[in-house]
Amino acid sequence: MDRKSIRALAAGMLFGALLMFSITYFTAEEEIKASEDNTAKEDHIYSEEGTITLTAEEHEALLAQIQEWENRVIELSTAQDNAEGETAAASVMTRYILKIESGMSFPDVSKKLAEYEIIQDASSLNDYLTDNQLTDLVKIGEYEVHSNMTVEEIGTLITN
Repeated sequence: MDRKSIRALAAGMLFGALLMFSITYFTAEEEIKASEDNTAKEDHIYSEEGTITLTAEEHEALLAQIQEWENRVIELSTAQDNAEGETAAASVMTRYILKIESGMSFPDVSKKLAEYEIIQDASSLNDYLTDNQLTDLVKIGEYEVHSNMTVEEIGTLITN
């Protein structure tokens, strides 16, 4: 193809695009006007202020939907409150006075703490004391412990 034929092809494509745009533009305005006329003829009455007048059935249907959504909000907020209450109940701190007496081994101490739910399992305190070579340093006495304490804090408390 030479330059002249390419230019002719481009001019033809441009002319076709302009023709399609103008047809779409002018017919779309007619369709919009026709749809506005049909909308005004429906049961709804549109005022110049942008308000819509509904039929009684439509109004009742909208009120029913509003009531359904309000009920759903109440259900969800109640469920959320219950979940928060359960979380708060689960996070209650347990206090215990640990009494270490003569002859008690550190596994006995760990079992007692696990029994009163101060620690999750007895083996965690046993492992901590063994790994840090603190088993022989457990002291006789009374110690106030609570469920928010870590195994390390309890180990430090009963060995110092």
